[in-house]
Amino acid sequence: MKLGFPALCIDRLEQIQPCIDAILTWTPGEPFPKNIGAKIPDIEISELPQEDEIS
Repeated sequence: MKLGFPALCIDRLEQIQPCIDAILTWTPGEPFPKNIGAKIPDIEISELPQEDEIS
């Protein structure tokens, strides 16, 4: 399962506008532009136990 959102790190003032531009043009589910943000690893789908399974 993909989380569907990027993690972004901005550590210099000149990175703000390229980051905002990338966010505004990004479509959820699409790869985020390279060199902006960090890749989020896929996570496994899991289910919580049903109420009657909890002891």
